[in-house]
Amino acid sequence: MDFDALELLLQASLPVQLILAILIVASITSWVLIFEKYFTLTRSTDASHEIEDKFWEGDEIEDLYLQLKEKDIGDLEPSELILVSVYDNMIDKNNSVNRVESTERLVRVIVNREEERLSKNLSLLATISSSAPYIGLLGTCLLYTSDAADDMQCVDLGGR
Repeated sequence: MDFDALELLLQASLPVQLILAILIVASITSWVLIFEKYFTLTRSTDASHEIEDKFWEGDEIEDLYLQLKEKDIGDLEPSELILVSVYDNMIDKNNSVNRVESTERLVRVIVNREEERLSKNLSLLATISSSAPYIGLLGTCLLYTSDAADDMQCVDLGGR
């Protein structure tokens, strides 16, 4: 029995070919999202652990702050941005209650944005992963239905 996947694909009906195309696109999209999430989480975790490790090794907060201040603000990871923001507030001699509350709000905003960034596209990934088996099942049913219709010359509907 000679098995040629391309030949089978070309001989399949149009609905089956469309369903296979949808599944291929969904699979590629899923893998792109999976790798993007992996690299995003790895980078964020590494930056956070690096700051924490330096702190617990006894590095001065001022040294950490000065190292982070040398970076462009857009290149800072959220944990680094929080350290810079809080330190800026700590060295301010006019440390009023409003300034502390403002810093707390800023930290909450940074944390919320980080959560949003890390959870971006997770609902799409969940939708693809939960619907793909049903789309594949539909393709299988269409394939068998079209094969059965091709094999039968006449259909007996149970009449007289």
